[in-house]
Amino acid sequence: MKTIYLADDDEDDRMLIRASVEQVISPVRIVELESGEELVRLVVDQGVTDDPVMIIMDMNMPRLSGLETLNILKTNNATCHIPVVILSTISNRSLVRDAYARGVNAFLEKPVHEADFLKLAQAVDTCFLNASYTRDAKRF
Repeated sequence: MKTIYLADDDEDDRMLIRASVEQVISPVRIVELESGEELVRLVVDQGVTDDPVMIIMDMNMPRLSGLETLNILKTNNATCHIPVVILSTISNRSLVRDAYARGVNAFLEKPVHEADFLKLAQAVDTCFLNASYTRDAKRF
């Protein structure tokens, strides 16, 4: 079973992301966390025990921002290989560039409408988990 860590301080957003991911990716286990600090404590300080296939996290969280959390994850040998997707309501170019410079795998606009959360889950599945993607050499 695939495990995804989901860190977001907004309970409603976590619920929408969880529901969308569970609808698209099956079977999946989602570990919900309320902050970057909680995520770091779980995967870095305590050690990753269930090897998540990816981390989805909000950019704007209390205590540790998405960028600060990303920096810790990507500079740690035990977690640097885990794909990280940052969701944000802010799409400032310098912020996006900074996130990619620190090793984020995708920086996406946080959906506003429920239907867009489903599209986000489908994109994550296709791009990072390869469930719906098959490579056809003739297309290249």
